[in-house]
Amino acid sequence: MRLTRFFSATLQSAKVLPGDYPEKWPYIEGTFQTKKILKGTAQTNDIVLSTGIGRGDCGTMMVVSAKYIIFKNKDRDSIDACSGSSVIEDFQEEEILSKIQVILNQKNRKLEKK
Repeated sequence: MRLTRFFSATLQSAKVLPGDYPEKWPYIEGTFQTKKILKGTAQTNDIVLSTGIGRGDCGTMMVVSAKYIIFKNKDRDSIDACSGSSVIEDFQEEEILSKIQVILNQKNRKLEKK
């Protein structure tokens, strides 16, 4: 999967949905307010994303009012911990975002050289 959108966001609300077992397992749906976009675009400040319940499905823990770093594919409205999306603490936010920005800049410079 190619991740095309990276941003920080705060979880505004979350709810567990039953899915349609056995085709779709139960999942969590959360509304995030985007804060800082590192790569890609956001159509609105609020974005609804889903994740698995956890354990073997790489579900991302959802805690209302927590800050997150989100790594997302533009074609899917879901996130997962296996792709790196997770809660970040206030004291970590700037350091994490700046490290990601450095990596993105290095990748862009390599692409420009080709």
